[in-house]
Amino acid sequence: MPNDSSSRAPGAPLPGWYPAPHADGEQRYWDGAKWLEPATNSTNSSEQSKKSRKGLWITLSIIGGVIVLGGVGGALGLDGEDTDDDAIPAASQSDEPTQVPTHEPDDEADDAADDEPTSYKYTAEPDPRPEEPEPEPEPEPEEPGLTLGQENAIGSAHNYLDYAGFSRESLIGQLEYEGYSTEEATFAVDYIAPDWNEEAAESAQSYIDYTDFSRQGLIEQLLYEGFTQKQAEFGASAVGY
Repeated sequence: MPNDSSSRAPGAPLPGWYPAPHADGEQRYWDGAKWLEPATNSTNSSEQSKKSRKGLWITLSIIGGVIVLGGVGGALGLDGEDTDDDAIPAASQSDEPTQVPTHEPDDEADDAADDEPTSYKYTAEPDPRPEEPEPEPEPEPEEPGLTLGQENAIGSAHNYLDYAGFSRESLIGQLEYEGYSTEEATFAVDYIAPDWNEEAAESAQSYIDYTDFSRQGLIEQLLYEGFTQKQAEFGASAVGY
């Protein structure tokens, strides 16, 4: 064995096979100075060469099979055409004449057709009279303009309804108290036409917020305010009674 002690670094292990730290502990040969890596290029080249030759043989086999199939198909096609050509003259070799059916006129059918009545189609002629124009709708009558008293009464009624719940009777009375005439107050209330059930519910809630009421007592209070029986009962039910 040659002496490698001259090239070995001081303290380095002797040449031999050891687990290589840089190769995850795989066995590598240490020559005393460096690690020797295994040669893999020749092996890979040999395997690649084998794969290339195998792929070439497969390709050539496929091409040869296609050529063979093409030749067989062409031969079959030619045989089929010859068979059809031979069959055509065989059918035309018959010397028997072809009989054409003749149709003799039917005198009875012609006489029956002559006896049938001829039908005529009637086409209505257009009416020469011009169409009368439709009457134009009568214009709706314009609403009469509001007087200054009616406009102000409407504005005051809106203000009262925004403040609290009123019955029809109590709202007319409040407007009369403000100095409007009965006609102006009544016109303003009917012109606004609020939901009196909602007004009864609002008035009932204001009474409940102020003091305690029984259902019957609350209905009687609403009746006193000018609401009808149904409106008063609706207001009491709206607050939970």
